[in-house]
Amino acid sequence: MIKLGADLPIHIAPVGIDTNDYPINKEPNPTLVFHIGAMDWLPNIEGIEWFFEKVWPIVKAKFPAAQLALAGKKMPESIKAYQSNSIEVNDFVTDNIAFIGNGGIMIVPLFSGSGMRVKIVEGMAMQKAIVTTSIGAEGIAGVDGRDFLIGNTAEEFASNILKLLEDPSTKINGNSCKKIRSGSFRQFVYRKKTNQFFRFD
Repeated sequence: MIKLGADLPIHIAPVGIDTNDYPINKEPNPTLVFHIGAMDWLPNIEGIEWFFEKVWPIVKAKFPAAQLALAGKKMPESIKAYQSNSIEVNDFVTDNIAFIGNGGIMIVPLFSGSGMRVKIVEGMAMQKAIVTTSIGAEGIAGVDGRDFLIGNTAEEFASNILKLLEDPSTKINGNSCKKIRSGSFRQFVYRKKTNQFFRFD
């Protein structure tokens, strides 16, 4: 905005969450890869179709015990068709928090769209290991390899998932959880900064 000539003060207020709403499941399924998100949004549909076609075959070939669970409203029939013994496709889940808590590795394969991915922040708060793309991580003050793993090709994405499947004790999930719960994304922190900007405090 400054480059466009804005001469008024600018304040950026990313999404904040109440971490009390996101409990940590101490016994998740470490071999369960999962995705949750609205499936009437084209970037999610494109990302999941890409994942099934390019990534999941690599993962299953090298780690046959891997499982996959998907959840999202208005799940396309083309995605439901992937349902199998190792793939669970849910059109709707009654408890998003329980669904996220049960999983071991959250995937967010996005190649288009804009805005901050709130589900990634929620996953970080619940101590999930997260694999995403550069676009998926946009707007989140995290570091690749420390707070989440980024893969922009099928090989990179699959390699990151396999790394987490083979070593569930990785510190990636702990680092991201600490970042969220230490205040970086906590709702009251953003509220306070916004109030100070508008001089409400």
